[in-house]
Amino acid sequence: MLKPIEIVLLPESLMHRWIEDCRSLLPNEACGVVCGRVAETQVWVDDFVFVRNAAPDKSTSFRFDPADWVRVWYTVQHRHPIIGIFHTHPHGDPTPSDADRLGLTAWGTQWIVALDKQKSRIAVYRPDPESGWQTLRLQTI
Repeated sequence: MLKPIEIVLLPESLMHRWIEDCRSLLPNEACGVVCGRVAETQVWVDDFVFVRNAAPDKSTSFRFDPADWVRVWYTVQHRHPIIGIFHTHPHGDPTPSDADRLGLTAWGTQWIVALDKQKSRIAVYRPDPESGWQTLRLQTI
C-alpha cells in the first residue's frame, strides 16, 4: 500500500515564475505537466512544462493538444518524472470545477493555478476513490 502524501514542496521562485508564465496566456486557460519526485510521504516539485491548449473555447476549458502532449512527454521524461498535470482558472478560484471532477485522471497530482488580480495561488489535489479529490498540503520553500 502506498503511503499517503503528507506535504508537497514547491520552491517559491518556481511558484512565482509559474504564476507569471500562466498570466502571460490570459485570457485563455493554460495547461501542462508538473515534474518532480516523490520521496516517502513528500512530493518535491522541480519544474512545470506547458502543453498547448487545444480546447474549442480556450477561455473556459482546456484540453491537451495531442501532438504537443506527445512531444512534451518524450522531452520531459529524460529530465524529470511527470508527477501531475495542471491547468489554470483565469478568474481566481482554485477549487475544482464540475468539469475538472469529470475529467479527473489517474495522475498522481492535479494542480490548479488560480489567477486573481489581487492574489494568485496554486492548489494541489490527488485522486481519491471515495471523494474524488483530496486536497494536499502545499508548502513553498
